[in-house]
Amino acid sequence: MVNSSGDNSSPFHLVLPNDPHSSVNNGAILKALYPLEIAICSISFIFNLVTLFTLHHTKNLMDQFRLSLQLVTLGDLVFVTVDLFYSVTIVQYGDIVEAVQPQNLGCADEALNDLSRHLLLLPLLSTTSVVIVQSLSIVKPLQFNSIVTKRRVLFGMALAVGFVALSYITLHVVFLVGNMERTCLEHFYGGYTRVSALYLGTACTAIEIVNLIVYAVFWHKARVTLTTGMASNTHQHFRRLQVTVGLLMGTILLFWTPAVVMLFLMVLMYDNPADISRDATIAHQSVGVVALLNPLMDPLIYVLRISEVKGGYRRLWKKMTNSCQPKPKLDQNSETISDKMKTKDQGSEDSYNTYL
Repeated sequence: MVNSSGDNSSPFHLVLPNDPHSSVNNGAILKALYPLEIAICSISFIFNLVTLFTLHHTKNLMDQFRLSLQLVTLGDLVFVTVDLFYSVTIVQYGDIVEAVQPQNLGCADEALNDLSRHLLLLPLLSTTSVVIVQSLSIVKPLQFNSIVTKRRVLFGMALAVGFVALSYITLHVVFLVGNMERTCLEHFYGGYTRVSALYLGTACTAIEIVNLIVYAVFWHKARVTLTTGMASNTHQHFRRLQVTVGLLMGTILLFWTPAVVMLFLMVLMYDNPADISRDATIAHQSVGVVALLNPLMDPLIYVLRISEVKGGYRRLWKKMTNSCQPKPKLDQNSETISDKMKTKDQGSEDSYNTYL
């Protein structure tokens, strides 16, 4: 049976019925958060789409590093696109409070909801690639091109995408085996959502810790390398890239950690729906919206910190403006050389005919 006391939660909102003894109107919070979610996702979608094209036009940036940044951008883009579709579906229903209740929107929203949660893994795995590539370029500058080839970076990208897809499919298959007679909503509310949230929370926590350990180790080694016999301009370039990756790590801690908190709060809410306080519900909704800021911040870091990416933005902007500008029209009073020659020849022919 579908748990009718639950709700059709977004990836970031698990909503409980309003508490008559609480001064907080949960419906009012929902009506504010879902449009806010649409606004954040829309801006993030535009930023990441433009950044993806910009990275394609970026010059003088290591191909391996550029590919890693493209994977991070693509992961953010796919993530916000799926969540944008979900949020728009909820808002278009009209009554947001009714829309988040089970069965009101069928099962398509649950599928989008579930997919967006799984896509949290992709930007985290992509950031690991950026950390490794950038750090090896400093620690092993002479052997870098032989150690980190474009093929290996692409293979790592394929592994990250394959891992996310495989875990998503495997969890669904495990819960569908022997329960094919279940409806879609019974599948999601029959234990799958709780287990998937627990798995994703654990996986995201593990990846965050691995990223921090790898970055801390390479940061120490890179600091030693940067202080020994390196040209001043090269030193500044690598130091700037190192700080840039550090900022990316900071966005993970600042924005993805709330997403992990959200996932574990989902588990608690599914285990003890009657004991969840209003404060826990509001906290769950709020940290989910905070997590959406990460895909918005990543492109800003690229633009502000990486001069090559900034140059790519300028080249892309020039191409766009040049393509939008109308072609100059030929002045009717002006004549080309060929037109003048034709006029001269025609005049000579007329004079010859007159003479005849």
